[in-house]
Amino acid sequence: MLFSRVALCHALLAWSAVAKPILTNENRIEWKPCEFEDDRQGDGPLECGNLTVPLDYTNHESDDRFIVELLRSRAIRSSSRGSVLLNFGGPGSDGVKNIRFGSSSLHNGTGKTLTFSCFDTADERNDFYQLWPYIATRGPASWDEFEVDIAWTWAFEQTFSNQCLRRNEDSQVGKVIGTTFVARDMIQIVDALGEDGLLRFLGFSYGSILGVTVAAMFPDRIDRMVLDGVVNAFNYYNTASIDGDGALSVDAAYHAILAECIMAGFPSCPLAETFANVTEYENYTLSDKVQVLQQLLEMRFERLRRSPIVYGLTIILPTYGLILRDALIEQRYATNFELTKSLQFLIMNMEEGIPYVIETIKKVMKGRAEESSDGNESFDGIHCGDKSGPHARLESFQEVKSRAWQAIGVTQVWAFRVGTFFTGCAKWPFESKERFDTNILLRDGGIKTRFPILFTAPTYDTRTSIHSARNMSTYFDNSVVLEVKGYGHCTGTQDSECHTKATNEYFLDGILPEDGTICNIDGPLFEPPENSTQPAPEEQLNQSLALAGRMVWEGRQQNLWSITSTYQRHGRHLIAP
Repeated sequence: MLFSRVALCHALLAWSAVAKPILTNENRIEWKPCEFEDDRQGDGPLECGNLTVPLDYTNHESDDRFIVELLRSRAIRSSSRGSVLLNFGGPGSDGVKNIRFGSSSLHNGTGKTLTFSCFDTADERNDFYQLWPYIATRGPASWDEFEVDIAWTWAFEQTFSNQCLRRNEDSQVGKVIGTTFVARDMIQIVDALGEDGLLRFLGFSYGSILGVTVAAMFPDRIDRMVLDGVVNAFNYYNTASIDGDGALSVDAAYHAILAECIMAGFPSCPLAETFANVTEYENYTLSDKVQVLQQLLEMRFERLRRSPIVYGLTIILPTYGLILRDALIEQRYATNFELTKSLQFLIMNMEEGIPYVIETIKKVMKGRAEESSDGNESFDGIHCGDKSGPHARLESFQEVKSRAWQAIGVTQVWAFRVGTFFTGCAKWPFESKERFDTNILLRDGGIKTRFPILFTAPTYDTRTSIHSARNMSTYFDNSVVLEVKGYGHCTGTQDSECHTKATNEYFLDGILPEDGTICNIDGPLFEPPENSTQPAPEEQLNQSLALAGRMVWEGRQQNLWSITSTYQRHGRHLIAP
């Protein structure tokens, strides 16, 4: 039986002449012009192809096959230097948005993948979530209410897992979208390309898990690999949380962002107005002023919890303040000026500022909705199905509560949020047919890849901590960590010429930066309102793609690469550059 699934954004690079393995006709990729629904072909001619791979790598007697759909855009230069695969994270992230908004030269195509869904229709999904308004509308908990929040979230996740089981009980989809199968697909693609049989890979966020997995499974096939925004693979595969260490940098990021705000001053950062012309704070150190801002914000959130503001038909809940604060910490969805101005209105309790606050909140919520609007449950199906071991499934609320209390020690700012991390996969009913054994990473001397891996991460990444990059690097021989002293998830949130140069030299010349190198960002975090610009959510999320373009195109002022796209089993669309 043949199944059809789209390979998201498979990236090929034009690399100098390489020895090509002999391939039979049946495992070659036949390329032809792409046909897109919107007729946009990008800056150059795009070619599409497909490759048939096993649906289930663990069942060698099965005839079930899976069609991986691919595309490429040829390089300006006639000689080819090879192929690069990209993954933009998630897991299950919509590659169309990632690539389309990451570079103006990339355009979306068509196609469907083997999508994991727990609902038949969008209306059914909406109806289900409307049964649980508590999850979406509850304000910040006090410490006394913490266990109540965990209990309600635990109940919701059990109901959600039951729904997914009911919808997919007779389907094998939830068992064949795991990361190890994707890693094997990648090697099949590399072989079918007929180049040098080596993998070049650029992975962001969850893409780092995919990279670590394929590098551990096939270390002798790794030619170049850059992993950005690194997830701790031990946590990802072995615990009910996606990565409890992901929040290790949250408190430091919050402190550093407020410090940058104060140093930038008003009007570049409206929150800094708190200290303008106020003699009370004249002798305060920068750290003291940061603490004052934090206390003022927390006091305001608590006041909103006890006495919400009513403005027309809108109630300003404490949740809204947290939404604005978290968007600032994560450097997403709105400009720093908009976020800090809204927070300043809340601190000063200025009624005339409430319309501005509401519009900023709407902008942030729209960004969140667009980021999670794939209309499927691939994220849950992939990362929950990947897990194994005694700590991956939790049978009782007591176990969940115990893990939650342990987790909140990671961060004070996001303590309540981190506490819920362990409920998501605790009762998940599906397991991938092949799950990665992290004991492979514990080999003496580390995993010896054919060429060392380059790990990169911002200092203040609040989703994947720099600590995880350093941790994972220790398991791969001769790998190095390049740190960017920036903010937000992955290194593309702010420009860094230093980082661009280092990654460019790695990919093109095989030159690794010195381990522990720290790159600065090129501009200020806070700018005056007339200079304050912010990309759309998907564009901001995927600045790293534009960085990848600079890495390979500006590095030598010539287009050496022929295809830019990503591959995974579990996305929704074909992406075209």
